[in-house]
Amino acid sequence: KSALFYLAANTEGRQLLKDVAVLRAKITDEGLNAVVAEGPLGGKSALFYLAGFNEGRQLLIDDEVLRAKIDFQVFNAVLPEGEHKGLSALFLLVNSHEGQQLLNSDPNLRGKITKEGLNAVLAEGEDKGKSALLFLTGFSEGRQLLIGNAELRGKITKEGLNSVVVEGPMKGTSALSYLVGSYEGEQLLRDNAELRGKITKEGLNA
Repeated sequence: KSALFYLAANTEGRQLLKDVAVLRAKITDEGLNAVVAEGPLGGKSALFYLAGFNEGRQLLIDDEVLRAKIDFQVFNAVLPEGEHKGLSALFLLVNSHEGQQLLNSDPNLRGKITKEGLNAVLAEGEDKGKSALLFLTGFSEGRQLLIGNAELRGKITKEGLNSVVVEGPMKGTSALSYLVGSYEGEQLLRDNAELRGKITKEGLNA
């Protein structure tokens, strides 16, 4: 674990990186994306922490050069084990209005979203049943993102669209239910036969 990893993993460190451009400029591609191989922090990276907290997201919003260093594999990779199993930097980023706005404004970062990262459904924990797609469909910014980007829409899978959250305050919701529950989402389904074709019998009747 690098010094950068430790800075990214705590509030004061993230604020330091946000406030000191000279220090931030020294972040390399390798340092940002280096993944801890094992132990309780296994699978996490400096990017994971930056995407997961307000100061880190603001840092990414303000620094286009830093965003360009994001590796698409690390961006989409899900944690293989532990209490946060299934989370990814992408999941954490889209679980915020500012993260969704960033994806709307940055086509390069948006292009790094993979089909697997978009649709990965958490198998356990307090976010069980949720996915990055669920959060995109649940907010107006995310729905506008899907409406305006055919390439991103094309990455939606049947599983991602129809998977239902089984517990917690969002129990019973799905990406599909969020789409049909909003005017722009319903219009998207009306105008897009390919996306409609991914609706399953189970998802429709859940």
